[in-house]
Order: sequence, then structure tokens, then C-alpha cells
Amino acid sequence: PVFTKMLEWATTTHSVKDKKSRVHRQTTWYKFLHTFFDTLKSIVTTYASFVIEDAVSIFTAFSSSNSDSLRLCNNVILTLNACFTHDQDEFWQSPARFAPVSTALLSLLPHTSSLPFLLQALTSLAASTSSPDQHKSLNSGILVFLRSDAPQTRLSAVRCQVSLMEKLGEEWLSLLPEMLPFIAEALEDGDEEVEAEVRAWVRGIEGILGESLDPMLQ
Repeated sequence: PVFTKMLEWATTTHSVKDKKSRVHRQTTWYKFLHTFFDTLKSIVTTYASFVIEDAVSIFTAFSSSNSDSLRLCNNVILTLNACFTHDQDEFWQSPARFAPVSTALLSLLPHTSSLPFLLQALTSLAASTSSPDQHKSLNSGILVFLRSDAPQTRLSAVRCQVSLMEKLGEEWLSLLPEMLPFIAEALEDGDEEVEAEVRAWVRGIEGILGESLDPMLQ
């Protein structure tokens, strides 16, 4: 009851003028939740079910040009990352929880320069589930951004792939067949920084697999 009352205090808007105050209350709430999940770890993972809907709505409304929105979003990401990291009971493997949160987090990928903990959170979410279908869903969602018109977004997508590869190793590289056409395209990216990051990604893949990707990219 205390937890739900605190949630209600943080998320209820009493008037149009109260919206800004609500964002400040939510920020305070998620700062508390970050400590809550990070300190009590797997004991309280299930409490995340109370905040999934609110977290997704915050991500959906995110504005990188609004400092309050930026601060709030970063605190929500930190909170979820702590929850993903300490999940020992496959809580996040439930499709009803994984799908909305993964979709919302992926939608933020073009804003990683403003959201420094986003890649870590996506990696922790992937590590919290052993479902091949959920890994495939994440991978497909990231690969789409490799064809973005914005170089910074493409760079973020590559760095996200590298982070997942380093964390999950061969388990993540089971998705390599889907990645290969995107890697082949990205190796010819017009942006030098993106191309360099892709080449580092390829070297990382080759290091894990113990073989060259060249024949697969022909």
C-alpha cells in the first residue's frame, strides 16, 4: 500500500498547471526507485510491474530539448537498468513486460548522446532474458537504425550491437545471419566514424567466432 501511494503521489496530475510539478515528483520518485532496486536487488524485482506503464509513457513523451524531460528519462533508465541487472527470476522474460519496455527503450536510440545509460540498459535487458525470440526482436529493432539518415543514430546502433556482443558473446552472435547484410552496408558508410566503429565491431565478431567474416560478407 505504501508503494502504490507513493506511485500515485508521483504520477497523478491534478491540473494543467501541475504538469511541471508532476515531472519533478516523478524524477524524485525514480531516484528513490533506482536506490530501491539497486540496494534490495532481486528481492524487489517484481515491484517493477507497478512502474512499467509509467516508464513507457515517460519514454514516449521524451523531449531531448526539455531539460526536465531529459533528467526524468535518465533517472527512469537508471532505475530500469538496476532492475534488469538484478533480475534472477526471469521477470523480464515475460512478453507482457519485455515487449513494451524494449520497444520504448529502442525508440530512444537516436538520443544516446543525451541518454548516456541507454546502451547499458538495453544490454542489461537482453542479458536478463534467455529467449531467442526476444533477442531476435531486440536485434531487429537495433538493425533498423543502421539505415537511419542521421550518422549519430547509426553510430549509436553500432555501439549498441558491440555492447550486446561483448556481454552475450556467442549467444548474441547466433543472430549473425540477420546482421550480415547490415554489416556489409555499414562497412561502406559515408561517415568515417561510423565506418571505423563498424570495422571494430567486425573485429570483435571475428575474435569471438575465431574466423574471418570476409567470406560471409561477399
